[in-house]
Amino acid sequence: MNTIVKIDCDLVSASMSQSNAFFEQLASDQSDVVLDLRNVGAIDGSGLGALLHVFKRKRARGANMSLANVSGQPRRLLSELKVLKLLEYTGDALAVDSKRRITLSNGALQELPGNSAIPIR
Repeated sequence: MNTIVKIDCDLVSASMSQSNAFFEQLASDQSDVVLDLRNVGAIDGSGLGALLHVFKRKRARGANMSLANVSGQPRRLLSELKVLKLLEYTGDALAVDSKRRITLSNGALQELPGNSAIPIR
């Protein structure tokens, strides 16, 4: 089963400073994860670094990470860097069977009703 993480903020340095603990905890979690980027308008080096950090840690633990619903500037950047080819999930994250769904919005983790969130320490 997957963890679905809907990201509702840009993955840029201004928001990443508030989100570092979340991404670290996500990287430590044992489950596969699908990051739903439908509401991400921009990614910079900080956001890219966080995504790759989670991917590498998941892979080292035998878990998977994929990206869904990538468009606009994030799609262009991730395509140019060949990251999208490696990580893109071809379906819609909303249709993925998951054991939990959480949202990251403006650096704050929000638990969606009926699902447990990854705790931030």
